[in-house]
Amino acid sequence: MAIGERYRRLWETIDSSTFKLLESLEKIASELNREKSLSGDSITYDWKLKRKKIFKTIISLGRIGYPELEKIKFNALKIFDLWIKYWESTFVSYGLTTEDIDNACRILKTFHESNVYPKGFFTWNPWFDDFGVGLIKENLGDIANLKELIFALNVGYRVYNTMFSRFILELLSVVLPTVDYQHRKRYFNEAKKSLSLLKLRDLWYYFVEVREKPNKDYWLWWEDIIDTLINL
Repeated sequence: MAIGERYRRLWETIDSSTFKLLESLEKIASELNREKSLSGDSITYDWKLKRKKIFKTIISLGRIGYPELEKIKFNALKIFDLWIKYWESTFVSYGLTTEDIDNACRILKTFHESNVYPKGFFTWNPWFDDFGVGLIKENLGDIANLKELIFALNVGYRVYNTMFSRFILELLSVVLPTVDYQHRKRYFNEAKKSLSLLKLRDLWYYFVEVREKPNKDYWLWWEDIIDTLINL
């Protein structure tokens, strides 16, 4: 099985399982709070506000130690184990750290903010070596931070080709901190790590393929969600 396909299957498992776990938590929260709907009363809320309100209500179940959570905890921890195995089999095995991920994001953001993009044929692979250097010079000219850009492109390539999740943020910042509330800080730290990976995935893709600024509203929303939930 190709590496990309193997990771796609891993993320399909994480996503489908997280969806079911989150669905169960939403059901428990709504039954506990029947007098006031989780999605708001007669006022029409923006979907982002709705989701934020739902997540806050779910986290409150963990804070009060709602007994039904024990039934969900076992399956949630199994999915968390898949996340840890993913991180270890990719970035740990490559000798990369969270600081490397953040630095790669910072480097690519500077190019986006300056509207500096490849102008012609451009693709990337960490094993290009001199060919990659030639591509950069041909498309971007002689740039001062060549080594930094190569580093960011190499790290971004690994993220883009191994991370395909839609629900990892819900798992790490909502589901796990709720069902294992005592260890919630660990999960929020992992949520911040996964958010950095998703940011880098977007930054890399939009630099190499789209060649325009990515929409950062989704990132900002999740930053706010994590900061809000971690303080509940």
